[in-house]
Amino acid sequence: MVDKNSGKLAGIFDKGYGTIAKKIMQDKDLDIEAKGIYAYLASYTGTGKTAFPSISLMCDHLQISENRFYKYRKQLLDKGYITIDKHKEEGKWQNNIYTLEPYPQIEGIENKGTQNEGMENEGTNNNSTNNNSINNNNSNTSSQNKDSDDKVKFDKNSKPYQLAMYLKKKIKSNIPNQPVPKDSAKAMQSWSLAMDRLHRLGTVGGDSGYSWDEIKEIIDWCQEDDFWYKNILSATKLRKQAVKLETRMKEDQGYSPKQMEEKIDYYADLN
Repeated sequence: MVDKNSGKLAGIFDKGYGTIAKKIMQDKDLDIEAKGIYAYLASYTGTGKTAFPSISLMCDHLQISENRFYKYRKQLLDKGYITIDKHKEEGKWQNNIYTLEPYPQIEGIENKGTQNEGMENEGTNNNSTNNNSINNNNSNTSSQNKDSDDKVKFDKNSKPYQLAMYLKKKIKSNIPNQPVPKDSAKAMQSWSLAMDRLHRLGTVGGDSGYSWDEIKEIIDWCQEDDFWYKNILSATKLRKQAVKLETRMKEDQGYSPKQMEEKIDYYADLN
């Protein structure tokens, strides 16, 4: 692997290498494309656990389309095998920083942490939640917030609040200076109500709702899309654009447009 004379990596290792855990390769829930993407990222990590190749570079080397890449990258995100950190330099988005997680947490909407992808992993060190309550060093403030939150329709243990917070954290991760409601359940009521209606009724004017997992999937997609992350800046806007977002998401994931015709025609008749 190392040339004895030059002390440099040689042969197939001359461009670098990484390591792959057998557990990933033996996971039967992962398609071969997802394993290929993981292996590619691992080859860039060396002895660490982070890599930042561009999507265009990965698609070129793996000989897959971007839509196909996003579809199978999502498998790795859903399993918690990788997390993604987006960052800007001089106001411009740079390559994603991928972290290969040695202790993956499966995505869900019950528990929240401080990583970058998934409901369990979403948040920042300064604006995260623990067991659906705000970490607050001021016990008096926490008590006051709790008393106030007890009187609201959607408290911090409710699914609408959790999804509203999830969207909010995604938005703040992409646009740190974007104005959003405070974390208290009372301040988040309008966003929680929009999530509740999206779940029960669907988009504005509809009567066919989305499951919580479907809402979360739409949030993930729109907040990673170069166009939509700048336009979906509230739960109300998410609900209003839900069908359009779902259609674009399914197209990106390789669904035939015909598979979406029934839902699209249904909502078209309402408008």
